[in-house]
Amino acid sequence: MNQYADYAAKLFDVFRQHLPSEVMATQFPAAIVAIVFGVGVCVLGAKLARWGITIIFASAGMVFGLSLGKALGFSSPISALGGGLALGGVGFSLYRFWVGLLAGAFLSSVALGVVSSQLAFPHLSDFDDLQRKSHSVEEVHDFQPGPSANALESGWDKLDAYGHQFWKYLSDQEPSLRLNTVGWGVGAGLVGLLLGLLLSRLTLILFTAAFGTLLISGGIYVLGNGMGMDMLQATRDRPGMSGLAILSFFVVSIALQTALTRKETAASE
Repeated sequence: MNQYADYAAKLFDVFRQHLPSEVMATQFPAAIVAIVFGVGVCVLGAKLARWGITIIFASAGMVFGLSLGKALGFSSPISALGGGLALGGVGFSLYRFWVGLLAGAFLSSVALGVVSSQLAFPHLSDFDDLQRKSHSVEEVHDFQPGPSANALESGWDKLDAYGHQFWKYLSDQEPSLRLNTVGWGVGAGLVGLLLGLLLSRLTLILFTAAFGTLLISGGIYVLGNGMGMDMLQATRDRPGMSGLAILSFFVVSIALQTALTRKETAASE
């Protein structure tokens, strides 16, 4: 538990150092939104998933139909309605496939996170040390009066450059990194797709419970740090309690969603 808490703290520090200050200033309200949304997903995610997917597809279809109608000179309301009905029907009828895609994406993210924790994060401290040394050398040799070029870069550009440089450094340190990330990511994605196609209800319950628990845990971590609490140290001091709290969210979510979706299935029969 302490190992993953350390990795979460390192990742949070990377974003805090490289994201624009305007984005980091929104971390407090974003954490509250993540907690509230996570609770909603943990309770009603599986029950409302089919209608949520249908609404998303219908909304995208309306936007597409509206744009197409304007481009071709058709009546925009009619084209928007037609596009909404068409894509909404696709979302509703291919529900299991979309559940599989979402489950595959989630499993791929988890697999890549595990691979990163084993291969990438152990090199993060060494990479940061090299970055600091290279920046100090550049400042000594390339000192010029006035604002530097780095000061004119946006925070997003810095984060993107940091990611590319870290990936290049990792590729040199871990030659098997690309093969591992592609293999585990694709394999986990295919497993999630099959689960969604064959066991859509169980898949939805498990994955919405896991996703909601991640949102709640991440929101609490960011919220605690924003309020001046050392969440990393708290996790280190009580790893068992931290793990039990996360597991409790997950188990309670599974129990609630199983009961809610069972009532819905019985009513449809």
